[in-house]
Amino acid sequence: MKTYTLHLAGLQRQLPLVDISENMAYASFVCISDTELVKAAAPLLAEKIKDCDIVLTAEAKGIALAYEVSKCLGHPCFAVARKSVKSYMKDPISVDVRSITTFDDQKLYLDSADAEKIKDRRVCLLDDVVSTGGSLKALKELCEKAGGIVSCSAALLAEGKAAKRKDLIYLEELPLFHKDEEGNCERISDDIFEYLRHNEYPGRGILTGFVKDEPVIAYFIMGRSTNSRNRVFRKENNVLYTKAFDESKVADPSLIIYNAIREYNGSLIVTNGDQTDTVHDFLKEGKSFKEALETRVYEPDAPNYTPRICALVKQSSYEMAILKKNEEECERIFYHYEKENGKAHFISTYDHNGDPLPSFSQDPIEVDIEDDFFHFSNKLWNALNSENKISLYVRMGNEERIFNKNEGD
Repeated sequence: MKTYTLHLAGLQRQLPLVDISENMAYASFVCISDTELVKAAAPLLAEKIKDCDIVLTAEAKGIALAYEVSKCLGHPCFAVARKSVKSYMKDPISVDVRSITTFDDQKLYLDSADAEKIKDRRVCLLDDVVSTGGSLKALKELCEKAGGIVSCSAALLAEGKAAKRKDLIYLEELPLFHKDEEGNCERISDDIFEYLRHNEYPGRGILTGFVKDEPVIAYFIMGRSTNSRNRVFRKENNVLYTKAFDESKVADPSLIIYNAIREYNGSLIVTNGDQTDTVHDFLKEGKSFKEALETRVYEPDAPNYTPRICALVKQSSYEMAILKKNEEECERIFYHYEKENGKAHFISTYDHNGDPLPSFSQDPIEVDIEDDFFHFSNKLWNALNSENKISLYVRMGNEERIFNKNEGD
């Protein structure tokens, strides 16, 4: 079995690599029964945790760690969110959760007795490993439902892009791995080009940020079907739109022909569908980005139910959103970022290739941007899968480029 060597708190562990999908794997870290490691690591993590009255964790892997960290902090107790309702529970509260290790949607429950422990107290949300942040997000919701005050989030390990989170206390980074057709695993780099190079099919993607106080935008489309691949980007009157490359081959224009980028009052609207026009019209009426998207849902292309991804870039900030299917509901997730030169964020419609295609499950990925426009745009185009990429638009300040595979790019 292939393994990854982890060095943590002066100790070494061999972690087995476990498949997430056909082309990705993670290093499985289980500390619940590792007394030596938990005892060595807990004091180091506790030193970093400030202004906390009680620890809240989720069963089961975080329990041993929460016990030791609580001891180090001098706390008399800690609280545990359970994965099922127990007979002793009275008036439990619950939230939905999905993490990288569970695959399926689950729930977390907090007993009223534990809820009382954290009410009006400063709470440290604790997990063994943070990856997509799904478990921490659920713990935060539980804490707030119980009337607790989240003071910090902590973990022994930050996996993949979680290591870039500024709101997370952790001891070591844990990489994710790309798996090739022969089953060989290679550590995934934390730059966007490596991420895309090892991702056969992220679908459609939006990158937004700032360089030298100027907005940076990139939008790409990919396709697997003949109908989807029969497209190019065109730009007229400050509108970037998709167009059929060969009109005679169009099978169904719905969902593939739309305005992708429009401008309004100095702001740039970028989306993967006709919600571009929805946002534009709402802004024109004096309404907000969020209000516009509250009227829209994910695409009706069963069984994929492709998410709608969106961004609004203003003079000193930008907003991003993803609208995706969650059971029978539409989950709308919104993000806001202040301008930080040299930084951007990336979202796509899918995590990776699959059947059905799995919706993007992460928070927007933080990206470092270089200010060499032509180098950056060339690297981005070359990083996209050569078989599935269709078109790419890149803008940095007043410079812009369009790449169309069907026209020889």
